[in-house]
Amino acid sequence: IETYFLFLCKYFNKRLRIYYRAAILYNKLEVIYMIEFLTQYKQHDLINHYHSLDDTDKKLFEESLQEVDFKLIQSIYNNEHHVEASEIKPIQSVKLSQDDSYFNNGLKLIQQNKTAVVLMAGGQGTRLGHHGPKGTFDIGLPSHKSLFQIQCERLICLHSLTNTYITWYIMTSHDNHDETVSFFESNNYFHYPIEHIKFFKQDRLPLVFVDGQVALKGPTEVNLAANGNGGVFTSLKNSGILNEMKHNGIQYVYLYGIDNAIAKVCDPTLIGFADETQNDIISKAVEKTDPDERVGLMCYKNGKPGIVEYSELSDQLRYMRDTEGKLLYNCGNILQHVFRLDFLEKCASIDLPYHKAFKKINYFNGHNYVEAKEPNGFKFELFMFDVFNYANDMSVLLVDREKEFTPVKNAEGNDSPNTAREMILNEHHRWLKENNLGFNNDTEVDFKLSYKGENLK
Repeated sequence: IETYFLFLCKYFNKRLRIYYRAAILYNKLEVIYMIEFLTQYKQHDLINHYHSLDDTDKKLFEESLQEVDFKLIQSIYNNEHHVEASEIKPIQSVKLSQDDSYFNNGLKLIQQNKTAVVLMAGGQGTRLGHHGPKGTFDIGLPSHKSLFQIQCERLICLHSLTNTYITWYIMTSHDNHDETVSFFESNNYFHYPIEHIKFFKQDRLPLVFVDGQVALKGPTEVNLAANGNGGVFTSLKNSGILNEMKHNGIQYVYLYGIDNAIAKVCDPTLIGFADETQNDIISKAVEKTDPDERVGLMCYKNGKPGIVEYSELSDQLRYMRDTEGKLLYNCGNILQHVFRLDFLEKCASIDLPYHKAFKKINYFNGHNYVEAKEPNGFKFELFMFDVFNYANDMSVLLVDREKEFTPVKNAEGNDSPNTAREMILNEHHRWLKENNLGFNNDTEVDFKLSYKGENLK
């Protein structure tokens, strides 16, 4: 339309008037197109809201709508993902030994620049009573280091052991991205080279009410939320990071979550174990001893590796024990995995199923912001464990819970800052005691100094 009227302007004297009329017509056509587009997907609430806006706000609202794949949302809303019954079998794990061969081989691979780290850190610290990204939370150690700093100093320690800086890719959310980057900047990136810390945002999907209408966050903004931990694969691809890793010769990618305060980031032992087994996925697990512990378990589902949730396991399987009296299904998932890069590239191209979660959705009703008191809509999520089904196989390394797993999820009680702080200090006290150093139980070892108790003498 614009091109046509610009052409006419060349042959008429009253060019300004014609162009002005063309611009008006063009804007009207834009409005007509937007209304027809929203009508196609039966978004009547959005149409009514669009009509209520002035021209400036209409433009802003249109920009927000461009981020929404309405065709995908309609498809997810209309087609419930049904989980088929699975034949579940236990998976064999390898117990971590005192032998350092895996650790030493992992250090060599790090030294050869064969590894990279991906941290999923899109969550907020709301449940902890903390205003800000969860990674900025201080669990109360004597040093008052944040989760980000604790984990960054693990990488600094690995540099001292290998003379190599591992690139740390941090996946944020749209809600916490700016605050996360600002936190790193204000802390001078914890003295880790800035070129080896790279941030990327997780993809988002709109929140949808039970009647299929897309929720609003504000007068000119659709209510969008992160698309689940399974979104990490497409986010890595869309941000260009997978291509960057391939170009840099990366073979193994260590993927983990921000929750685990004692996580051994890019653990050379797991890297070395991955190199020996050569499976697509290599995971750490802790032994489940209580049949009723609500933790996901690594197993085979219909002959393929996978994670079975507590609710999926029948009572018969949950209480089943082997000849030594241990639970047969005992490999508790702690969200620490190594992916071969070639398989990670495949994961980014897999059309994973979306899962519906019935949630309380806060929303803008056209006049005011409303906080929902009861679940009123759906959040659509991808689960990263759905890709396990596409792996050739997986290997599982069974590690000590008291040395490797202390998630920070609750403000008090289990899996809280108190339990995380206590576990870290107990681990450090063991290191000091093994080296005949007579410090008390409240002594913290600098994470930059020692990775697993070495260098203390």
